[in-house]
Order: sequence, then C-alpha cells, then structure tokens
Amino acid sequence: MKTKDFRTLKANRVAHHLVGTMKAPKDQKEYVKAIRVVAIAVSEQLGNTPAVAAKSYINPEVFAKWRGGLT
Repeated sequence: MKTKDFRTLKANRVAHHLVGTMKAPKDQKEYVKAIRVVAIAVSEQLGNTPAVAAKSYINPEVFAKWRGGLT
C-alpha cells in the first residue's frame, strides 16, 4: 500500500463516522453544507484543504445514506 492509500482510508473512516453521527440533511442546500463540514473535518486530520479532501480522498459513496433521504 502507498501513503495515499492510508490517507484515503483514514479520510473515509473519519467521513463515515461523521455521516453516521450528524443529523441527515433534508434538502440539497443542507446536503452541500453537511459535505463541507465533513470535508473540513477530514482536511484537518489530513493536513490539507477541504477541497482536496473532498475531491481526492473522500469516497462519494460515504454520502449515499444522505442522498437517499433528500427531498
């Protein structure tokens, strides 16, 4: 495994934990804000920006539970 693999694993564990503990967003606007909160938390763990965390490390499937409940 490479370093990026371990960083990705850590990012997804943190993101998955947060998604499980946060209140589910009810609409698209809340969804975008919630993803931003998760990306900020992950970026703090990895030492990079929220944009990099969201784009390069967090698997979008982590947010599938939230997407299913949007109105």
